[in-house]
Order: sequence, then structure tokens, then C-alpha cells
Amino acid sequence: MHHPQITLQKTVCLFGIIVFHALLPFTTQTPSSFWKLYADTQAAGGDYIATALSFALVPSFIFASGFLLEKTMQSGPAFSALLEKRIHRLLAPWFLVMLFWLVPLYTLFDIPAYNRPAGTSFGGTLLAGLQGRFTDHLWFLLVLFWASLFWMICRPLLERTPDPAFPAAFTKPGLAPWLEKAREKAESLKPAWANPEWFRLHWESPVVPARDLAGIGLAVVAAIVLRVAGKNLTWYCFNESAGPILFVYCGMLAYRHRDWLDTFLWKNFAKIFPLTAAAFLILLPAGHGHFLLSWLLGVLGALLTYQLSLLFVRIGFPAKKASGVYAFFEKNTFRFYLFHAPTVLLVFMGLDTLNVFSPWLCILLTVVLTLCITAGVVLCSHKLEQTQLPKIAAGMRPGN
Repeated sequence: MHHPQITLQKTVCLFGIIVFHALLPFTTQTPSSFWKLYADTQAAGGDYIATALSFALVPSFIFASGFLLEKTMQSGPAFSALLEKRIHRLLAPWFLVMLFWLVPLYTLFDIPAYNRPAGTSFGGTLLAGLQGRFTDHLWFLLVLFWASLFWMICRPLLERTPDPAFPAAFTKPGLAPWLEKAREKAESLKPAWANPEWFRLHWESPVVPARDLAGIGLAVVAAIVLRVAGKNLTWYCFNESAGPILFVYCGMLAYRHRDWLDTFLWKNFAKIFPLTAAAFLILLPAGHGHFLLSWLLGVLGALLTYQLSLLFVRIGFPAKKASGVYAFFEKNTFRFYLFHAPTVLLVFMGLDTLNVFSPWLCILLTVVLTLCITAGVVLCSHKLEQTQLPKIAAGMRPGN
């Protein structure tokens, strides 16, 4: 079964990530943990926008991956087959792109980056890459692998959770009296112009299985333990997998309850979306203050992008693809992610030497040129895959 809202969510978030990376050199704080490239002039509002994008986009990607992971696991593949698929999908691209794309380009153009100081030799860059210390934008593949592996191991254990449903307080009959009391209280306190019906949500809540609640508890505990005790496990981004463990499980829950979730969010979009957006924007300035708050912002960000994707799907956006450009971008989302960096940095470095563009115009040009160049690289990668890989595979067959 196709899930267009997830496809749209991933596609839009990829475009947002390219914008985010083009914006980083024009901010004052966020580049410190990514690339050591700075423009002479910051973009007005750049710090705030970059912070919002950082809390919304990557968690949304991981949420969507968890959604699809649950779908795959429900089809019943063996653990070995699922592990092989994860390695092929995540670790193989990380290794190949790092070896044949990142290391040569970073060395050739001497791009300063996290764990790759300016002047590092090809051998030093390669060693840092093989050790999983220099990962650049491919850190996402590594943390997603660790988070997926965690749930591939733990999900069968959760399936054994005794499953009478969770107490009736979490079903609609149990919650209804509390919701009605809250609505009546709001009505008694409301200004004369307020509409009490705004507080009435239209929903039909499913019974919450005990395994789901146990999974939520496990996700939170595992993420906290890894965040606190594993902070020094920096190789292959293992220490950065704490939040993704939580975001992946949110996606898994969304798949399990997708019919109810989509109906609930759609019926109450005019209420849920503004409330979610308000909570996200209010908490955003303090997002870097504590990791628990940053995780909450990540969950809210993923929910926001999911609601927007659901909105566009419901109003018929997938049926209105006016050209093949969007279809090409959607089909090659993963490859665009792999190859958009360091392309975006090289474009910025070229434009920055001209020193004739305003910050936001330079960002816009960087995004457009990065998309065009990366599209060419994606086409070349398809061509190589079609022409060279069959030859390599044929040469590895017995008897050759």
C-alpha cells in the first residue's frame, strides 16, 4: 500500500535540508557543529530559521523511516533478511559515498568540516571517514541504522507484552467525562466572544495496546540512557542515536494507528495544527537548553510536517504534478540527499568569492544551483549503476 503523505513528507523535508545547509554559512551559531565555513555577512533571521529547520526536518525524516520500518516488519521478514536490507540501504551508501565522493572532494577543495580540519591530507580524511569520525551529512544514515537495529531487536520482545488493552481511561469512554469537564470549565471561563465548540475534538479513539505503551516507555528510557551514558561513544555516530530511537518509534506508532491518526488529524486540523505550531514556536528558543526539550521539539516538528503533508495529499496535490521535475525529485529523494553535499558548500564557496550578492540572494542561488548540479550527479549515478554494476556482478560469478 502506498502512503503518499509519507512520500511527500520525505520529499519536502529533503528540499528543506538543502535550504538549511545553504543557510548555515550565513548564521552565527549552527555552523560550529557542521562545516567551518562562514559568510562575511549574516542573513537577517537566519539563526532562528536555521534552528527551526534543524528541529523539524531531521526528526521528520527519521519519523518517516520509522513509519516505513514498521510497515516492513509487519510483512514478517526474518531478522537476517531485514538486517541485510538495512545494511544495503544505509551502510552501503554511507561507505561508498564517503569513499568515492566525500573524501576526494573534501580533500581536493580542502573544505574545513567537523573532524576534518583544513589542510588534512587525503589519507587523514580517509582514515577519519573509515573510523566513522568524519561523516559529514551522512551521519543521518548511521544514526538511522543504529535506531532501526534497536527496534528490530526490541520489537519482537514488545510483541510478547500481555495484551489486555490498557486501562479504560485511555479509551474514548474513559476519556469522554474528562474532556467534557474540561470543555465545561473552558466555557465557564471563556470571554463572551469565544466559541466553546472549539474545544470539542472530533475523535474516535482506539484502545491503546499495552505493547505500545511499553514501547513508549522503552523508547524514552533507552534514549535517556544512551544520551547520558553513551556520550563518549562518538565513532560511527553511535552517541547521536538517542533521539532517533524515540523518533523512529513515533513513526512506528503512526503506522500502527495510521487510519485513526489520519482521521483525527484531518477532522481537527484547524485546531491541532495551530496548537502544535504554537507549542513548537514557543519552545524553540530554549530548544538547545536540554536534550529532553530538543526531543519534544523533534516530535512536534515531525507532527507538523506530517500534518502539512496530510493536508496537501487530501486536497489532491499528488494528482497535480504539473511536470516531471517534481516526480524526478520525489523518485530520487535518497540520492539527492547523498550527493547534495558537499555540492552546496562548493556552490557557496564559488558565490562567496564574487562578493556581489546579498545574503538571502546568495542563499537562493546556492539552493537553485545545488539542485541543478545534484540532479546531474544523480543522473550520472543511475548511468553508472546501469552500465558498470552489472559488469562487476558478472565478473564475480563463479566460473568467471
